[in-house]
Amino acid sequence: MAAATISMSNSNLGAIAVSPEQAIAEQTIAIRAPHSFIIYFPDIKTAHSIFHLNKPVELTLTRDSDSNGWACEEKTLPLFAFGDNDNGANAVFSLFEDFAVLWDEIAQVPDNLLNPEAQVTKAKLLSMVKSVTVG
Repeated sequence: MAAATISMSNSNLGAIAVSPEQAIAEQTIAIRAPHSFIIYFPDIKTAHSIFHLNKPVELTLTRDSDSNGWACEEKTLPLFAFGDNDNGANAVFSLFEDFAVLWDEIAQVPDNLLNPEAQVTKAKLLSMVKSVTVG
């Protein structure tokens, strides 16, 4: 059985005949997978508060090759934040600030003022946080 070929064009080299396997390999090499890390924090610290958690929060920190920045995600609530071209710290700090806003705007509000979705978020927040130190 003869191997199938694919004709690929390159402006510098003209047309090149390659096997489907070579074409796939060349495309795979060109694709850069993001760098992802799972990180855990026992507390969430912001400029004004420390949220002492019942168990460490799990964050996924992913390098975004398109923007050369970082994305940080917490899947329980869920929260998603971006940071610039640093080591990922800005994305984490941004997510922590978003957490603090959710705490102030949802967890501290009486249930009768929240819609059902916000009540679910409030329950998740309250189950995550053991205590809060302000200041």
